[in-house]
Amino acid sequence: MAISNFAVVPSTSDWNALTQWVIDAAIYDNVFIGRPTLDKLKQNMKTYEGQGIQGEVEYAGNSGVWFNNSTTFTLTAEAQSVTKYQYQPYNLAKPLTLPLLEVYGQGSKALANLMTEKMRNALKGLSAGLSADIMAAATTNDAFCSIPVIIGDTRYERGTNPVGGLDNNSLTWWKSFIAEGESDAVTDFGKCVSPTIENLAKVGRYVSTSIGEPLGNATWVVHPNLWDVLYGQLTANQFAMAMQAVGGKNQDVFKWGYPAFAINGVPVTQDFHMIGTAWVASQATRAAAAGYEAMLINWNHLNLWYNKELSWKWWPDGWQRVLDKPLLTNIFFAVGNIGTNMRRAHARVHNINPAESPAAYTPCTVDVPPGV
Repeated sequence: MAISNFAVVPSTSDWNALTQWVIDAAIYDNVFIGRPTLDKLKQNMKTYEGQGIQGEVEYAGNSGVWFNNSTTFTLTAEAQSVTKYQYQPYNLAKPLTLPLLEVYGQGSKALANLMTEKMRNALKGLSAGLSADIMAAATTNDAFCSIPVIIGDTRYERGTNPVGGLDNNSLTWWKSFIAEGESDAVTDFGKCVSPTIENLAKVGRYVSTSIGEPLGNATWVVHPNLWDVLYGQLTANQFAMAMQAVGGKNQDVFKWGYPAFAINGVPVTQDFHMIGTAWVASQATRAAAAGYEAMLINWNHLNLWYNKELSWKWWPDGWQRVLDKPLLTNIFFAVGNIGTNMRRAHARVHNINPAESPAAYTPCTVDVPPGV
């Protein structure tokens, strides 16, 4: 039997008109939401033009020369005091497909409701996938650079491409503050990092002192299993004092309603995508020792860069009929990457063992980037 009513199925132009309300902000507002890290990334979006994301990054140059009126000294050429970071843009796309049988015979209000529901589901799925990708231990495929790759001492972003285009094998200052498992009498990683507030506080102090900036726009990110252990170390009085120190609940993370507490004024947030596996004792390498991790993200020095002309938009050709299938399809997409201009403004703690007995807790050792 012929389906003659297909003649009244909304045309692609109808759908293009229906989706005009989904402007740029409506897309990223609903993608960067639901997790503290995504919400902070949304606050730290910046646009770029051209084919690459680049800017100046500081590092140590020559020191000055002390002298008095009787001193003779020779002026020498100043070593380069800045160089450029560069992040390769990558493409993020989310296809949206509408079966024609679902829209067949619908009224205008029903069509709008259907579109709204499809968009909501698509954006929710994109948000969850993006959150997993940007918190992955390694940058996956052609995704944006993951934050744990940027924050740390990893050499390569992907393949043989250095993080930010700067090779820390020669530019040894291009890395973050690190704490990790330490050697015992048997192996290099025989002892874990104790899961204490004091250890995270120590690492944060090192970072703040080094860069000469307060960490007023920073967050610690940990797995919920580690967050529970840290939170359990606070008494009610300590929690109240910590909240008072950060201005009650006036900081973003608290205003947004996420569970958090503060260490030296820095909110500690939780993310299920944060790296966290059981600690393995007596290992020869950091990777083999595994364990949970904690990242100090300084949002003054980490951004999501995107191309304004190409991002958070629908495919320019609009909705298309899929050949040989009763489907309409469209894509919204973004072009950009995540990057930092100062890796030492962040910190990363490896090899944490939440199951360690409190009686065995010890202070960690912090690996300071050269030139600090």
